[in-house]
Amino acid sequence: MGKKIALLLTLIVAAFVMGYTVTGSVRAPALAEPETHVSRPAETVSPALARYIGAWEGVWEGVLSSRIVIEEVHPHWAGLVYTWGDHPSGTFKGGSARVRAKVLDGKLHWPFPGNFTFELSEDGTSLVGFIKQPTDTAMIIMKRAEPMALARMATPAQ
Repeated sequence: MGKKIALLLTLIVAAFVMGYTVTGSVRAPALAEPETHVSRPAETVSPALARYIGAWEGVWEGVLSSRIVIEEVHPHWAGLVYTWGDHPSGTFKGGSARVRAKVLDGKLHWPFPGNFTFELSEDGTSLVGFIKQPTDTAMIIMKRAEPMALARMATPAQ
């Protein structure tokens, strides 16, 4: 399974290097996480979707560290920063991407080379993610990376 994950994530990094992007801006792979700004959800956002906001961390299939900071949530989309670490085998370096995910059926979806889907657990303590490729599917369970402080949150989204 580790080789499949390495190949999958190599394709992800290659796509960013070649200029593929979901949102129109690409961050070249880097070790440092980009600056993030968490916003208070719009009043039209359900409490269930608002619980996505914040930072989440986990490890894909026990191999690759990853972090998602969900900066803003709207009824039909969410803005987030997805960051991954260096692959332990040296296959690729860590990097990040700013993504605008679709919200469908209470889940976040976005395409890379493959399809990412993230769903909040019923109790709100975990973010469960999958990346589906034509030949493989990988899973991650993320936990909140830091307590959310309302003081860090900006004004409500418009």
